[in-house]
Amino acid sequence: MDKYRPLLQEIESQWPIHIHRGLAELVRQHPGEVFYAGAFWILYCDYTNIATPTFGVNAESTLEDEGDRWAPAEWRWDVVKTVNDEMEPFYEKLSAALAGAPNEEWEAVMAANEELIGRVSRAVTKSARSKSGAFGDLPLPNNFLVFAGDVREDAATYNRQLRLSVDEALLPTLGMLAPEE
Repeated sequence: MDKYRPLLQEIESQWPIHIHRGLAELVRQHPGEVFYAGAFWILYCDYTNIATPTFGVNAESTLEDEGDRWAPAEWRWDVVKTVNDEMEPFYEKLSAALAGAPNEEWEAVMAANEELIGRVSRAVTKSARSKSGAFGDLPLPNNFLVFAGDVREDAATYNRQLRLSVDEALLPTLGMLAPEE
């Protein structure tokens, strides 16, 4: 796992930069929108490739149904193409480093990626809400939130990803957790 740590650290440092760029571009293109959330919503690995997690955002005006508030697949900007395209080379490098590795290594790196996505989500949320760092210049609401939750996964996995990405005190107030059996 140690040999992948530099690549994972690079990925973690690059996400906020590219999320900021993508959000800044959307804000410029849609100045009247109130962007309330961003989400990492597809985290995929087939043991030959760790795909760039899908990152999307949504705005209050595009909500047709309040039930879609936390459903990135239903969002107007379900994929912020510039963010995903700019992050793709980093994930290609990570996948190339894993080529031929046993499944256990892939799984360890995927778990580490899931954790770093959670840290990135929390860091971007904190910066956007406190109007600090790179996100201080974006007109985002004080309750802007970035979260992670792969909608294709079972409820336990989805909820684990949410817990990694959203402050535990805030999570119950949002109605995002999936019922587990």
